[in-house]
Amino acid sequence: SFNFAVPVIKPQLDIIFGPDDIVPNSYFIPEFTYQNYSPGLIENVALTFINPNGLMGCSVIDSTVYFDIEPFTSQTVILDDHSCLIADSISTGSDLILNVVIYQDTVTIYQNDHTISIDPQTSTDAVSPTWYGYWAYDNTDANYTQMPSFDWVELDPGYNGSGGTEYKLDDDDHVNVQLPFEFQYFGRTYDEITISSNGWVSFELCDIDYFYNYTIPMALGPKAILAPFWDDLEVINNDSIRVYTSHDEVNDRFIIEWSRALNGFDEVTEETFAIHLYDQTAMPTESGDGVIEFHYLEIADIDADKNYATVGIEDHTKNEGIQYVFNNDYAPGAAELAQERAIRFTTEAPANYVAPLGMEDENLATGFQLMPAYPNPFNPVTTIRYQLPTASNVRMTVYDILGREVKVLLHEHKNSGTHALQWSGTNRFGQPVASGTYFLIMEALKFNQIQKVLLIK
Repeated sequence: SFNFAVPVIKPQLDIIFGPDDIVPNSYFIPEFTYQNYSPGLIENVALTFINPNGLMGCSVIDSTVYFDIEPFTSQTVILDDHSCLIADSISTGSDLILNVVIYQDTVTIYQNDHTISIDPQTSTDAVSPTWYGYWAYDNTDANYTQMPSFDWVELDPGYNGSGGTEYKLDDDDHVNVQLPFEFQYFGRTYDEITISSNGWVSFELCDIDYFYNYTIPMALGPKAILAPFWDDLEVINNDSIRVYTSHDEVNDRFIIEWSRALNGFDEVTEETFAIHLYDQTAMPTESGDGVIEFHYLEIADIDADKNYATVGIEDHTKNEGIQYVFNNDYAPGAAELAQERAIRFTTEAPANYVAPLGMEDENLATGFQLMPAYPNPFNPVTTIRYQLPTASNVRMTVYDILGREVKVLLHEHKNSGTHALQWSGTNRFGQPVASGTYFLIMEALKFNQIQKVLLIK
């Protein structure tokens, strides 16, 4: 007779953690939904998890959960005997980590970190941060120290304003303006900006005069953008769009005002709003990045023909940013645009914010990792970040829910570090794909990881 070991076949799994409405100081029953892309039945596997952050407590009646992994199927495993408490000492926008382990006997067949996002639940919460660390607070966020106050400084002399430098811009026009102080934005320092008649500013000088507004982030459009009200703003006959700038030396800020610009939707509705850029002497931040505020004296987001307006910020790579609102769809935590609304963008996080493990040192990648796509759900573009601890050949592929290859996003050699790419919801032929669930699979050396993304239209 002969004795030999029968190897355990490791399935190709995608695991999603739930539920998705977890808030601080609340209990929840964890559940895991797996999608198995492999053939063969694997019986009597066990699932367990640990919380490296240490900020989630679980009272466990029976720590072992057994189930069978069926071939080519999806199944939800509910851990009824686990009651988990999210501490009330953490803020919304935080990300906790679960390390999920599935094993059979003594053989581990799956192990990976999963993020538990403590998402904003109401408009009085802050908008969750970018990967770089910019947050958005508005003047309804009363429980946050970074809540801004509406502070209108009228510059237009026609409305008893203090004056400043006037720029009379034509329809779809721009002007380059020197800043009175250096301003750091997403880690880069700038001393000049482009101001568009269509309600945006770019720290990267450009000649873009097209009126159409896009999502954030987006490969098209200007780089390093501030968009207080990016929309088609119009002039009538020989009139102009009046933009004013002023250096408020008392408060160490630079103010840019669009005064009574006409919305292109009806060419009647007036839009009046401003950007305030604060010098570090006025509002210092730990990162050195400048504080930005949007202020709205009179605003009406009515342009139903062209995606309404875009409000938010985006970095110089066009790979990340905060989309506060686009096409009348607000980010979780965002209060609706209204008269006397104020929005602050800053890298100063709320008290008790918990960043994802490794996020603060993401450029010093210590392991392979496919980070959560942002935004997700998305329309029409999502940004995918990944980390490589060493130079590697990387393949990033999109599959549909039936396991069919949709598009190879990347198949090339990459250096170590953190990288980003985008998927615009198209197939290999450049054709738009249908709304629904898709899977990103990253492969590098012996590493592979799957992530679910949801395209909505």
